[in-house]
Amino acid sequence: MLKNFFYPLASIFMMCSFANSGDIDSIKKNNMIIESWEDPEAKFDATVRNVTFSTIQWVLVKDIQGVCNTESKKRGLGGFNFQVDACSFWNGPNCIIYTRESTTLHELEHEMRHSFQGNYH
Repeated sequence: MLKNFFYPLASIFMMCSFANSGDIDSIKKNNMIIESWEDPEAKFDATVRNVTFSTIQWVLVKDIQGVCNTESKKRGLGGFNFQVDACSFWNGPNCIIYTRESTTLHELEHEMRHSFQGNYH
């Protein structure tokens, strides 16, 4: 697949979310790997990583939409214009994941993957 793909993060925070949107087949577009991320059993190329080690902080929140929008705007990213179930923000090997107090393994693992692969969808 994209064995030599590398998405540079520079020293800025990037963002992504676990959103309620349609399914997208696996392609490379605008330096991002876009794939079907809604299927928790879907295989993906784990050799495509920005980092091999990540320090992850997991924060539980009651208002996921409000917190994700606030955190996005604090980083100059403009917020979300769609409903999110979780979100993550990363800078190199440091990642913060926000989920509801009651979440799913798929939501958590989806955001954790961003810690290693950056903006993959």
